Amino acid sequence: MANIKLLEDWNISALRENKNHLCSYCGYVNQVMYEVGWQYLCYDCAIRNYSTHHFICSICGCSFENKHYSSEEKELLCKDCKKRYLKEYSSVYNNNKRTERLGLHSNLLLCEWIDIIKMYSGKCVYCGGTYNDMDHIIPVSKGGGTTKNNVVPSCRKCNLRKGNA
Repeated sequence: MANIKLLEDWNISALRENKNHLCSYCGYVNQVMYEVGWQYLCYDCAIRNYSTHHFICSICGCSFENKHYSSEEKELLCKDCKKRYLKEYSSVYNNNKRTERLGLHSNLLLCEWIDIIKMYSGKCVYCGGTYNDMDHIIPVSKGGGTTKNNVVPSCRKCNLRKGNA
């Protein structure tokens, strides 16, 4: 269990209040939780599931096997979600890498970007047309990072028209 980080100091009431810290598999809250990638597991699930490389998809919540798991992965996606959201995944990945290289905040997750797209019904926030691009509200050239509070879906025309303004 080399890639598992033990979380011993968590307060049980804080774990119950924040559902991100319930066991990703069984929903159980325990004083001892393990962090695997971006998932939290109770002792039993960590032993049972980590050894067989079973994870829960960040998007659809299904359980899947991933024998090529890397602790560097911020999100774990099943094959169906990887195929379905390939364009969005590429956009998030490329924009995060670009802002990271510039030393800017780059912590947008695919599930956050998909939620943003759904919030705007897949439409451009400026003209209401179909979105094509991820637009940074504060442009990268002016220090805006790739974060959930700084990106919106836009059509290519509106994104290019906005430029660095």
